[in-house]
Amino acid sequence: MKFSGKIQVVLLMVFCLSVRLGGQTVWDPKVYHSISAEEKTALLLDNFDDNRYSWGLGQAENDWLEKIAEGKLHFQSFNDNDKEDLIKFEVPPERDFEIETSVRFIKGDTARFFGLQWGKSSDFNNQYDFLISGNGLVSIDKFSGDFFDYLPPAPLEFLKPGHFNKLTIRKINTNYYFFVNEELIHTMPFKPFFGPYFGFQVGKNSAIEVDYFKISEIIRLNVNTAPDIYLTEPQQIEKSISISSAFLTPAKEITLKGTVMDDGGVYDMFINDTEVPFGISGEFTASIPLAPDINLVRIVARDKQLITSEKILYIERTVTEQPGYEKDRFSSVNYYALLISVGQYDDPAITDLDQPLSDGARLKEVLVKKYTFPEKNISWLKDPNREDLIVAFDNLGKMLTKDDNLLVFYAGHGYWDNNMEVGYWMPRDSKMSNPANWFANSTIRDYVRGIKARHILLISDACFSGGILKTRNVMANATPGIINLYNIPSRKVMTSGTLSEVPDESVFMKYLIRQLDDNQDTYLSSEQLFSKIKVAVLNNSQTIPQFGTIQDTGDEGGDFIFIRK
Repeated sequence: MKFSGKIQVVLLMVFCLSVRLGGQTVWDPKVYHSISAEEKTALLLDNFDDNRYSWGLGQAENDWLEKIAEGKLHFQSFNDNDKEDLIKFEVPPERDFEIETSVRFIKGDTARFFGLQWGKSSDFNNQYDFLISGNGLVSIDKFSGDFFDYLPPAPLEFLKPGHFNKLTIRKINTNYYFFVNEELIHTMPFKPFFGPYFGFQVGKNSAIEVDYFKISEIIRLNVNTAPDIYLTEPQQIEKSISISSAFLTPAKEITLKGTVMDDGGVYDMFINDTEVPFGISGEFTASIPLAPDINLVRIVARDKQLITSEKILYIERTVTEQPGYEKDRFSSVNYYALLISVGQYDDPAITDLDQPLSDGARLKEVLVKKYTFPEKNISWLKDPNREDLIVAFDNLGKMLTKDDNLLVFYAGHGYWDNNMEVGYWMPRDSKMSNPANWFANSTIRDYVRGIKARHILLISDACFSGGILKTRNVMANATPGIINLYNIPSRKVMTSGTLSEVPDESVFMKYLIRQLDDNQDTYLSSEQLFSKIKVAVLNNSQTIPQFGTIQDTGDEGGDFIFIRK
């Protein structure tokens, strides 16, 4: 608690430094209100009182609708395609400018993204996107044949789902600054436009409203700007701005690389009170010694007028207790797996699936080849009926001991009953018209509770939610040592989402198996595995994968550990 209090004081000092120094106002593009209205000259301002900028208003049956009414632009997609509308407007890229809009989600698929497109090419094949979703995510990317994320989809506390949200893109000198509701969320170097088109995107089967759209030139008054500090290596280090997002490394020393820039010239730069040299273009490299646990790294730069900017980072040096003990501790660990693949169904009303058997085969192969799962300890049920599942779980309950580890995998149809708030797996003998042979997730919980294994991990490529799954923010806390995670019993589950039925071609399983196959770490917790695949699944499917604890089954906070051979 003393440490967190100290952090709050430091952050308050940083904020004060960025706004005023020695009684002099600092023009800081990272602070929304540091640039006044007098410094912004509107090049384009559309309050949607009319169609003076020639938006593509109209309607195509079962396709799209766009209209202006009551001072708002209403934009809607009626089918399974995103829609976009853009206008041509020349913005001098060498000037400082700001693009701003206020937009809200009206109805439809809350998981779909909507918002700004800018700098789009004349052939409409290349663009930049600043998007939010109806369920509270934000993303910044470009499309040029493939999508590239500058800011991968992530939840944002500043978003107000169902209300108008202000999106602002500010270009100052050679840098971009992105704001949501006047709060800075991302910075990066300016990227040249693909073309002169600007406008909006609405997600499939969704509707949005736009309150206004504005493009302004920014001309600074007689104020000074603080230097800009950018870090380029290690990757992701820029996001390490809190203890919960600390950059993790086992090394005793970390090398930081980046650039410090200022229009009037940089005077000096310090990291943790040690002066750091920088090149003619502002490039710098610094090696920072790390103590075990959390390290606070303070980077300070001053320009020739001694206007100061500061960046605070958190870096965690992870350590393993008692060197050599880890290998001994895991030498006698037993791993078992129950793989369940249901592709063929007796009831013709239930569509057969091709992918579950293929996914089961690939998962078995990577577990046997890359991890400590003996083939004799893997039971693979192909197109089992309900009785087969009961027998398999019953046998595990009789066979496994408190020192064993169990992975259970299911691929096949699933069903989520909104009224009963119960999820089901559907074995081969399921009938669409009668749930008697469906396998309820409450039944799965009962079997998991009765198995004496130290760790149980359930991977379900079907719905598995409701009262028995307690989700959590992956990697929200400082990661304890592998030994500590292993010593504490766990009952974890990761699932592809909460759809009523899964698609045959599973994006979730594609990235999960790929990550297991590509992983080079000797020890990989299930929480780390889920964290590595979550963004890829969000980017390439309509589902939101989940990770959490199977409630009331004996989980005490540990984790399932995959051990590479």
